Amino acid sequence: MSREPWLPVHPDLAKLKREARDMMSTMRDSRATIEDAQQAVAIKYGASSWERLVQACDLIDAIWDDDVEKIRQMVTAFPYLLHENAGIRNANWGPPLSYAANVGRDRIIEALVELGAKDQQCPSWRLTVSTEFLHRRSSSWWSRRQVR
Repeated sequence: MSREPWLPVHPDLAKLKREARDMMSTMRDSRATIEDAQQAVAIKYGASSWERLVQACDLIDAIWDDDVEKIRQMVTAFPYLLHENAGIRNANWGPPLSYAANVGRDRIIEALVELGAKDQQCPSWRLTVSTEFLHRRSSSWWSRRQVR
């Protein structure tokens, strides 16, 4: 089992910024900058850069906030976001389509499918997120389900 840290289910960008500031104060190189510390935090969570870590936080925020327009803007500007894990290293939640299904965001699901998101198979659970299931808006089970 990996000991590498994952982003929380709903990461807090302000907390990650504080983590970078704290890390900067402990860096041995006195010439270290906030950018160096931010890059170190990004790498710690499996992101290639601080910018990619911020994208992950913004994408997850938009899903939780049911902000379809923000999702459209982000995916149009960065199409790779459709197919990468929303939480970067945290594969349990998968790409944005699976993530939106997990938190019951039907409008986000529809927008992501329109933008080209495909069904994804989660190898660890061997489950498939079915587009047919995702499009059955507000089924009786789904509408009763509460996001925790």
